[in-house]
Amino acid sequence: MNQETLRCRILDYTKREMYQHGADGLTMDDIARGMKMSKRTLYKLFPSKTSLFRVCLSDFANGIRSRIQQKQIRMDSSCMEALFITVDGYLTLLHSLGKKLLMDIAADREYRAAFEREEAFWLQQLIDVLTHCKICGYLLPVSYTHLRAHETRHDLVCRLLLEKKKDIAKSRINETTINQKEFEIYKRIRYT
Repeated sequence: MNQETLRCRILDYTKREMYQHGADGLTMDDIARGMKMSKRTLYKLFPSKTSLFRVCLSDFANGIRSRIQQKQIRMDSSCMEALFITVDGYLTLLHSLGKKLLMDIAADREYRAAFEREEAFWLQQLIDVLTHCKICGYLLPVSYTHLRAHETRHDLVCRLLLEKKKDIAKSRINETTINQKEFEIYKRIRYT
């Protein structure tokens, strides 16, 4: 068996096991034993558990991203279809990773950068599609007071951080020499 085929089999096996046991509950010994190979062979292909898991996590995410792009290309995606495709992709990714694995990688600094990159990607996807839906008139206005009545402590922190980010962005815009009309257009697009 060539190395690429073996590598793919190891990745497939590891992804299944990661889903069941999480990152903390799975060792290179477990993977080598499950694949019926020596640890030495496993370490030749993947120098560490972290490198193997990063490749697996990347495969999970890239597989979902490519499926989303294919669906959006196949369909003449209206903004609502794009919203459903994006939400479905995000939920599929969460489901394919599983609760145990998500909790493990969120807490482990070895995987923090990959986790934050993925989080930023999906947040931007959702912002883009929701903005598109709002522009098309598909989103109903919601009372800010109503939202705040159901706000959790986590939501409060997120809202305050977003407001601070908006204030910083506003101050940066005010410092530049943009004429008033361009500034109003920018505000309408950026802060709605």
